[in-house]
Amino acid sequence: MCEPTSITLAVTAVAGFIAQSQSASRQSKAGSRSAQAAADQDSAAKSTAIGERIKQGRIERSRMAVAGGESGAEGASFEAALADSLFQQSDDIGLIRQQAKFDGQTIQTQAGVNESRINRPSALSLAAELGTSAYSGLQIKNAPPPKGL
Repeated sequence: MCEPTSITLAVTAVAGFIAQSQSASRQSKAGSRSAQAAADQDSAAKSTAIGERIKQGRIERSRMAVAGGESGAEGASFEAALADSLFQQSDDIGLIRQQAKFDGQTIQTQAGVNESRINRPSALSLAAELGTSAYSGLQIKNAPPPKGL
């Protein structure tokens, strides 16, 4: 027949294992949500930066066109200045996109590091705890009665 202390310790060990598993699962889900929120925020910021750079480039080229029209400047140098403005805009957008890629990789790496730090219980630790509980119960059951009783 099983010793009541062993049963109590075993139930406690199993309950602790379940609670730790659930806690680890909640931590993992929270970390995933946090990483996704960071990625979404970064993506929105980069999209805004790209939009602002495009807007800035259009304003720059419009000012160049107005200034060129008022001064009568035309020809290869004027076209080269417009082309340079477009090139600079494209170059800046490429850099923003590259930085977005790097930032995304950083967010994913940090999420992986955070995930690896979550303490997940193992079946081996549960088995060891159950074995210890059974051994403790046997020790209590087989202990000689206290003297003087």
